[in-house]
Amino acid sequence: MTGRNSEMTLVQFSRFIDGTIINKNTKKTALECLETIQLIINNLIQYPDMEKYRSIRGRGKMIQKVLSLEGGEELLIILGATKTVKEFEAFYTFPTHHSELETKLKSYIEIISKFIVTIVESMAIKVDPKLEEMLYKEKILKDIELDRIARLERQSEKRLKGIDHSLIESKTVDGSLNLDHVKTD
Repeated sequence: MTGRNSEMTLVQFSRFIDGTIINKNTKKTALECLETIQLIINNLIQYPDMEKYRSIRGRGKMIQKVLSLEGGEELLIILGATKTVKEFEAFYTFPTHHSELETKLKSYIEIISKFIVTIVESMAIKVDPKLEEMLYKEKILKDIELDRIARLERQSEKRLKGIDHSLIESKTVDGSLNLDHVKTD
């Protein structure tokens, strides 16, 4: 994939993020990388003509969160960056802004955001087992109560239908109601 330009489908991009950035690196470093890429993309969208956001020094502390990962440099290339070397230092330069690039970057940032959420959720600190058990019991009790309420509502509706039906059947010949025959279950 090295050397490819940014002509990649969203599915391919998603698979690259998952298969290379996330699966071949630690969750922590993958998360830092994706958050950095998210910041870069946001800056490119917000400030498309500002050189300081379009050209990134390869030795910069922030970009090292991307370049230090397996697949990090490829990710920059996929996003549209071109690698150049000036005075023995690498620079990653993004093209000037146009609507097609902005659309693609916005799509990429949506995918990246979903992966960030997934990583953060998977890294969540485990809850104390006693607290987890208590929360589980509360959920079960709440579910039981909701089931009880639903059952009572169904029974109430059934009774009301039975009363309506009984009233219809208990009318006398002259049209008045005969309340002695009303069923109330």
